Amino acid sequence: MQGISSGETFEKLIYSYSAMQVCRSERDNFVVCRATPHGREGDPTHCENEVNSLMTCYSSMVQKSQKECNKTYKSAFDCLKRHEDESGDSHACAGNLSEFAKCI
Repeated sequence: MQGISSGETFEKLIYSYSAMQVCRSERDNFVVCRATPHGREGDPTHCENEVNSLMTCYSSMVQKSQKECNKTYKSAFDCLKRHEDESGDSHACAGNLSEFAKCI
């Protein structure tokens, strides 16, 4: 079985980083819901509203970024690609990721 490519990994990383900035309150609400006794029972219906809000935010963020942020996305992606073999410098592309998140 074959894993995902580095390009797919970079795409997920870029969008995940941005989602942490853009959808922070939706994520926090979901985390709080899961921390309650009902949320921990494993029944997803207890946190359905919070999940819907988080997924709506994430989907809107991706759609908006694909329409309006191609330049900053490409910059972040290219930076990650350039530094993919540098195991010691995990912050080399933080500025590029931040610029992409600001675009959204």
